[in-house]
This record gives sequence, C-alpha cells and structure tokens, in this order.
Amino acid sequence: MKKKTIIRLTAIIAIASIIAGFTLAYLTDVTSAKTNTFTASNGIDIQIAEPLWDNVAYDGGDAEVTATLGNTLANNIVPGREIPKNPSVKNASDLENVWVAVKLTYTGDANTFALIDTFANIDFDLTAWDANADKTVFYYNTTLTPGSHTTDLFTRVLIDSTAGNSALKSFGIAIKAYGVQAEGLDYTAAKAQLDALMIAQP
Repeated sequence: MKKKTIIRLTAIIAIASIIAGFTLAYLTDVTSAKTNTFTASNGIDIQIAEPLWDNVAYDGGDAEVTATLGNTLANNIVPGREIPKNPSVKNASDLENVWVAVKLTYTGDANTFALIDTFANIDFDLTAWDANADKTVFYYNTTLTPGSHTTDLFTRVLIDSTAGNSALKSFGIAIKAYGVQAEGLDYTAAKAQLDALMIAQP
C-alpha cells in the first residue's frame, strides 16, 4: 500500500512539474540586428603643381597665372634673372591624411645641386620641409589632411647677378612627389616608407 502511495505521489509531482513548466512565463526581450560594415579604402591620391612655372593647376587645368612663366624665363638664362618655380603637393584623397616627400633630379651640365649653387640660388623652404644632404629629397614634416597642400618647396631660381657667362651652365630640375598614409605611421616611420617607395618607383 505504501509503495502504491509513493508511486502515485511521484506521478502527481511529475505531472505538476510538467504543467508548471508550460504555465510559467518569464520576462524576455530581443534586440534588433546591428550590422557593422567595414569598407575598403579607395587609397590615397596626391597631386603636384607648380603654376608659376607652367600655369597648370593641381587638377591639370589652367591656373590663370598672368605673369611671365618660369618655363619661358628659363630659356637662355642671364645673370640676375629670377625664374619663378613653385612646386607644392596636394592631398587630393577623400578621407585619408598623408605624409609626402618630393624628389628632385638635377639634369644637364649642372646636374647636382652643388653645381647649380655656384651660380644660382634656390630659395628652399627648410622650415616646413626637411632636406637630405645633397638637396635631392625633401620631406614635408607635417601630415596633410584631405584637400590641403604643402607650402611651396621653393618659389624661384635666382641666377647670380655677378656670375659671368662662363660660369652659367644649362640645367634642369625634374620634380616627383611621393605619398604614404599617415594613419599608423609617425614621421620617422613615414620617412622610411617614403624612402622605400622612391627606391621602388624612382
């Protein structure tokens, strides 16, 4: 008799537990889905211009310079002549800050800065730009935000008024700009990256 009673009580408790499981209601809530999207960058975009030399703006259009251009005054140079030339670099990227550098290649009979410096003065901006020893590479020492541009690396080449005709030599200055992203790179690291880029793409 006791066994039957125990079995019945156990069955009643089990049934009661099942019923309770179906009838108890807990407070619940569910959030809406939150999607985090990561998009790839379009890269960086830099542009170089020297409108006083060739009347060309950053975008390749007319810079509307009305003075005599440097590329005209550079023909048949004479002592005392001032030849305008104002290279600068623009960060044309949409979102990315960049570090930039400029590489100068000297050509002609006076194919180094040292040779040109014997009869002409180039007024390099050595406050905003840091130069290497032979004045062939210049690093802009602050980052460029999107849409901003560097100061002019220089604004003119002035032929020494005391230079005799025998001292004057023909020369050319080719200018190429290089850029690297600023995010994740301090100035020292950026210079190393720019140097590597100049070696890879001289």
